[in-house]
Amino acid sequence: MKGTLGDLKGDIKKIQKVLEGNLFSITPEEGKRIFSDSQSLIRKIDTIEEGFLTIGLLGGTGVGKSTLMNALAGKVISSASHLRPHTDDIMIYRHVDAPVPSSLPISGMPWRDLTHEESSIEGILLCDLPDFDSLIGKHRERVIQFLEYLDLLIWVTSPEKYGDGRFYDFLRLVPRSKENFYFVLNKTDILFDGKPGNEGLDELAAITGYLREYLQDEGLVAPPLYIVSSNEALEGINLAHWNQFPSL
Repeated sequence: MKGTLGDLKGDIKKIQKVLEGNLFSITPEEGKRIFSDSQSLIRKIDTIEEGFLTIGLLGGTGVGKSTLMNALAGKVISSASHLRPHTDDIMIYRHVDAPVPSSLPISGMPWRDLTHEESSIEGILLCDLPDFDSLIGKHRERVIQFLEYLDLLIWVTSPEKYGDGRFYDFLRLVPRSKENFYFVLNKTDILFDGKPGNEGLDELAAITGYLREYLQDEGLVAPPLYIVSSNEALEGINLAHWNQFPSL
């Protein structure tokens, strides 16, 4: 293959051959780490060559991931009929004319292939990941391994779930560059139900402050954080002034 990406992949493979010859003054552990990192780069190049942006949505039970996915698509692509047959299944939503990228490690992985016809996200693969609080043992390990292959990982929480310690426990386990993490506080419209506007805003400000503090405790300083109501966005009604869905 001609071109910059092909040349880069060739250079990486040359480096791997040198590593196999043990010509560097590095420890075996360092060699393994460099080789593993180089493999990740090759997989990333493969994904870029295939022209897809692969986005994962990860959160706990009941945080509204499916509604958020539909809102991002601008159309209902995830419906009640798409319930997971098993708690560890990965749901991959792709345009009907877009193949599943060969770089995704789906062999031996429990997953479902779901197609849609929404042209606005033809170049995007949306991966609805299992609820982290339903994963145990090998199921959890397989999902964590899958996360390494995603371009972006959107962590979704809600006013009811943002303080769940399991959310932050799982965050520590994920071997991904934190620069690729986005955070969404979804379902924030519930803070305004039956309350004066100022009271809802005060509660929202307090929750957002706590959430930022929790993330900072995990080494995430000023990560991208969006305050949204994906339900508002999906219904197409006038968005509340605090709803940052358009920015997302």
